[in-house]
Amino acid sequence: MKEGGWERREQAVAMVRKVCTFDEDEQIHCISSEYLGLRTAETAEDSKGLEVIRRWDLGELKIGDPRSVPIESVDASVQGLFIRDVLVHYLSDSLGTISADPSPWGTRLPLIIELSSGERLLYDGTHRWAAAKLLGRRVFTAQILSAKGDTEVGSALSRPDR
Repeated sequence: MKEGGWERREQAVAMVRKVCTFDEDEQIHCISSEYLGLRTAETAEDSKGLEVIRRWDLGELKIGDPRSVPIESVDASVQGLFIRDVLVHYLSDSLGTISADPSPWGTRLPLIIELSSGERLLYDGTHRWAAAKLLGRRVFTAQILSAKGDTEVGSALSRPDR
């Protein structure tokens, strides 16, 4: 790890612990995604994203290969909260944005849905996006499922059961 990397991680973990609030209903410590500049997707956006996922499920679209994605190119997230303990885990995890277990769509990386408008919604990997941002990274590794079926963006990953 680069010199100063551990110090930056420790500072990020301390900041997260300081700014989190306790959600009585959910019984968790959390922080709003908007605190880090990532707005929560509106219901209409989420519906459009789910339609893209449905098209992937039918085999019409493919999830793109892993690629470096600029942090600031993500427009919104379907999750509005970061759970403190999960965020601290990814801040401390040497695997970075790779998850040990695959998601329902077979990826181990964050999944971005790119709507036909070009808007990018983070569907999986919100905590990994936040960890990368808190660590001062300009990009993070993710996979993109494009509504346009763009072969440059959506290429290699079909459903895991096909």
